[in-house]
Amino acid sequence: MVALHVNKLTTGQMVCIVMHNWGRGVWTETITGDLREGKEYARFEVQPGIEVRIRYLDGELVAETRGPTGVYIIKSSPPPWQYRRG
Repeated sequence: MVALHVNKLTTGQMVCIVMHNWGRGVWTETITGDLREGKEYARFEVQPGIEVRIRYLDGELVAETRGPTGVYIIKSSPPPWQYRRG
């Protein structure tokens, strides 16, 4: 199981969090600047033989998972924590 969470900061940066196996493995990548269609921004090997790539497709950041059974596109979901303002 792979989940992608994208958090847009007030500085304009995007923080991408990739969680694998229900949070047992967590990888982060900070992306700055304008996003370009089709560009790959990060690549992680979450376990031997399974690779996750962060790409910008159709106007949003997605996780592209490549494994022995094929390629899957995973759209982002909200971060796993709640925002609290004081």
